[in-house]
Amino acid sequence: MLKDMVHVEGLPGRYIQFLQQLQALADHETHALALSEKYGVKIRTGERNSVLLGPPSTIILEPWALNNPEIIIHELHHLMQKWSTVEAQLINAYGDAEEGIHFMELFCKFAEGFTKIPEPMMKKATARFGHTARAVRHMQQLSFTTLNVAMFRWVHAHPGAERAGFIFKGKGIQDLAVCNSSLPFWVGDRVAEPQILLPQTSYFKLPDGRVLGIVEGSP
Repeated sequence: MLKDMVHVEGLPGRYIQFLQQLQALADHETHALALSEKYGVKIRTGERNSVLLGPPSTIILEPWALNNPEIIIHELHHLMQKWSTVEAQLINAYGDAEEGIHFMELFCKFAEGFTKIPEPMMKKATARFGHTARAVRHMQQLSFTTLNVAMFRWVHAHPGAERAGFIFKGKGIQDLAVCNSSLPFWVGDRVAEPQILLPQTSYFKLPDGRVLGIVEGSP
């Protein structure tokens, strides 16, 4: 998780501020092509999906990916890492080693929630449902993204806050996210009764049987 980045302390929090500033400049646009245009990013085809810092900043896509908004957003997030110097700081900390590449991809995942669920959308959900699992589910529905992305977005919304979230079905923990906090289990663990283990948690059960739990403060 982002908390493991001991060599770049404070970087996730600074990156959140950078993402929020970018979103404000783009009027909180979420559509991949419109967002690229607002940022002045050119898109062209090439042999492999990649980015060029420019100017102009350019996303290069294989022909099959040209109309794929998920790929465009992913590559746009790699450009954001270059603009914010996140990539340079990660390379400085880890070099071109596998661990450095891992964190670059993690930052892309990190940015995905902020791009797909901008601040006004999150405020709309929490104004209606409070800081609850139901609000996170509403964020997912408003943004047409996955529950995992919405959970990650809520957990990391405020770098100084203590938050955690997890998704389980039956006894199996399917995914989790933590920020300045911890949970007594990990992905893949079998937990008999999460509701009993963490009674102060807000829960929401989905029609497919998955359950989302979110915790604000120490669990």
